[in-house]
Amino acid sequence: MDSRRLFNDINSLKALVSSESNGNVTIDSKGNIILSPDGGDILPDVDNVRDFGSPSKRWRNIYTGDLHLKNERGDWTIVEEKECLCVINNATGKKYKMVLQEYEEE
Repeated sequence: MDSRRLFNDINSLKALVSSESNGNVTIDSKGNIILSPDGGDILPDVDNVRDFGSPSKRWRNIYTGDLHLKNERGDWTIVEEKECLCVINNATGKKYKMVLQEYEEE
């Protein structure tokens, strides 16, 4: 079993941690899944099939470095620069600056 895969259910994850864990994955008392520095990535078992959350079971926040977006229509990366957000078309290498206007509540 590839320990970098994200499993279909919690029982698969529990089986991995209890039977094959080499200290790279920890589930703490609050239910947080923690990867050690040499623990690798969390990956789905197949490409472009699994969802992270659902319309009725959403994740509240996503904390990430750069955001990579790719599907059958496009391949983009959003990068946070010091003064702006930059969108990169990975197919062409072209960079675009997101124009942001400060929002003032009335």
